[in-house]
Amino acid sequence: MYEITKYDHMMVNALYSNNKTGNLYQLTGTAIDCTNSTAGRAMAIYRSLNSGDTYICDKTEFLDNFTVVLS
Repeated sequence: MYEITKYDHMMVNALYSNNKTGNLYQLTGTAIDCTNSTAGRAMAIYRSLNSGDTYICDKTEFLDNFTVVLS
């Protein structure tokens, strides 16, 4: 039987809280990394509600460091 984990999906447009700082971010989308060293890796694209800056990081890293607070 297949077990669903937190790594199976992300809620685009949901608000997430950084587990260390408590700062809020909106997940704006996902992407596939196409650089040679990490081709095919799923990435999270997210925006700071505080500064408006946009960031990208590995999907697994994002889900390990952020918690959804409003979907």
